Amino acid sequence: MEGLSEVTSGRVGSSTEAPPLTSPPEGRLAEAMRIAVVDAREAPAATRGLAENLFRESLFRRSLLAADVIAIVGTVVVLGLILSRSPQLTWVSVCGLLVLLLATKMLGLYDRDGALLHKTTLDEAPKLFHVATLGALAAWLAGGFVVEGRTLNRHDALLLWLVLIVLLVLMRSLARALALRAVPAERCLLIRDLARTLDVHRAIVAPSSADGGEILDLVRTLKAVGVRVSVLPRLLEVVGSSVESDDLHGVTLMGVRRFEMTRSSAVVKRAFDLLGASVGLLAVAPLFALIAVAIKLDSRGPLFFRQLRVGRHGKHFDVLKFRTMVPNAEALKESLRDRNEAQAGLFKIADDPRVTRVGRLLRRSALDELPQLINIIKGEMSLVGPRPLVVDEDRCVEGWYRRRLELMPGMTGPWQILGPARVPLSEMGAMDYLYVANWSLWGDVKILLRTVPHVLGRRGL
Repeated sequence: MEGLSEVTSGRVGSSTEAPPLTSPPEGRLAEAMRIAVVDAREAPAATRGLAENLFRESLFRRSLLAADVIAIVGTVVVLGLILSRSPQLTWVSVCGLLVLLLATKMLGLYDRDGALLHKTTLDEAPKLFHVATLGALAAWLAGGFVVEGRTLNRHDALLLWLVLIVLLVLMRSLARALALRAVPAERCLLIRDLARTLDVHRAIVAPSSADGGEILDLVRTLKAVGVRVSVLPRLLEVVGSSVESDDLHGVTLMGVRRFEMTRSSAVVKRAFDLLGASVGLLAVAPLFALIAVAIKLDSRGPLFFRQLRVGRHGKHFDVLKFRTMVPNAEALKESLRDRNEAQAGLFKIADDPRVTRVGRLLRRSALDELPQLINIIKGEMSLVGPRPLVVDEDRCVEGWYRRRLELMPGMTGPWQILGPARVPLSEMGAMDYLYVANWSLWGDVKILLRTVPHVLGRRGL
């Protein structure tokens, strides 16, 4: 995955090197910060941190610009080689390059990284889609001016579009990876009550009160000494990012979208699930047969493991997995409960003695989850969604966290990316709630793509 900054939590008095600063009374946060600012301006560390910030932002912008140039030029060269044995590019191609770079700049794709902690290319893929579409449309309309002696037809324009969007995503991902290796991890300060200016690149402000004036003074003070600022609105704890910005005579309002999915969104998600599960089952059919033979040769018992789970709207269903344990695994569970390593209602232990030899291989590769594609076809599960909990675990989920049941449970989800063994049940409920509140088809695609490296890296299995 692409870069995530190093976060440090800090409070007043957490650093022994800085001069002591007494906690100010309520309402004097700005005054206390002004004192810290004076110290920071006199300290060489503040100047060094500002220089590092400027270098970091410049490196990312230049790397992304170089990546876009390589992607666009590479696309035109590939198209020329396909359409002509000795391609001769025209001056229109050069002008088109400049136009696409300008469009990319206008979409803000060179300035995002300076404001973000998690620098990822997947989040900007929709805008790259727009850039590639603009480029392909312009090349088609330009006709023979792009590649000399050849007029582009619809198939040529489609090929150009496909190559361009693939190269843009790949080159930008590579550029970010190289840039992240070239600079040290971004030092961050997480502020909840009162912060002393430290040698940090970014301050993450997580307000613990509703006093907006103090937060504004804090943000202005930090920005005055070159520290970048990210603010975590408390509203996101409830609605996540499911808001739309609105402008009312210069006043910015955030309109909260309704929680449940629309009918059209539900149809799109179901169609996506059916297509993905059907293609997946056809692709892994030979692998299914090999796994079935291996399980039967390794130990006696059924091929599939069925476990009662809680699905959409609280309806119970049997989740399917390849059997990875001995047939009497459930009966042995109580005798192993003292070795439980999971938190808050979950049960998971390392080197579980109930796991068979073939089962251990299936778990490490996550191949034991493949039969859940059948659950998806039956309409009991989704490719992406909240984690399907067993009945005992579901009883521990209370209050508005139960809104997670508005969607069908998924083979993967936000919980899979972070690692299910390390996420307490209460936090998993919050993650699932925010997933439901912020659902989008592109969000599902991103989770599927991010699940692959986690499974290959054997994280969270």
